[in-house]
Amino acid sequence: MPLPETLQKLTPGDAILLDDITQMPAFEDMVAEQVDPTMTPAMRDAWAGRVVIRDLLRPPRFNGSLTDIKLVVMEAPLDRLFDARERGWTFSRHIGSGYPNNRPHDDKITGSYQGFELMANAHSTGRGVVGQVQAEIWYGRVPTYRTSELRTLKDGSVSLYHYDNKQAANHGGMSVQRYITSPKLETGVFINLDENARRIGFQVLSHQMRHPIIEPVRN
Repeated sequence: MPLPETLQKLTPGDAILLDDITQMPAFEDMVAEQVDPTMTPAMRDAWAGRVVIRDLLRPPRFNGSLTDIKLVVMEAPLDRLFDARERGWTFSRHIGSGYPNNRPHDDKITGSYQGFELMANAHSTGRGVVGQVQAEIWYGRVPTYRTSELRTLKDGSVSLYHYDNKQAANHGGMSVQRYITSPKLETGVFINLDENARRIGFQVLSHQMRHPIIEPVRN
């Protein structure tokens, strides 16, 4: 089955496979670029300074590593975010990772959201796999606010211009916000992927995003 050239071409139920937790930051960078392709250099720098996801996905009193990570693309991610508590999830208290205060209504914001169900093997040195870590993760654009400005045109007329500005200052300078549930460590019940799920290797996906295939236009 052909692989998608961008994350936007992923469909609900697709499963992205990562070898271990060290690949998560690069994966998040790819998601952030899809969520907000107009990030400024300063916003990218702020995003680079986010809380390390490894620390957010490590269960309490677990000092091992996370391997064989599977990220399953959610359907209706915004709905899943706002009913997560009803489904039994709690959220991280880290700044920029907790539960959102308000549901956005701007189509540009709501349409930017991407969500993933995460499953990973909790691997302990000397003991091997001791359980499965489960969590849910979302990424979306920060809200915007509108400003207006009067501008004088060359013909002397005056026109009112409107600008949508990202509320990056309220999110540590970032234009992309991330929400992560507190991880669960299951030692008895493991979630298995549907055998029909399309599995996509991270390295291949990453390569295709950086080197897209351009097909010639046919008349």
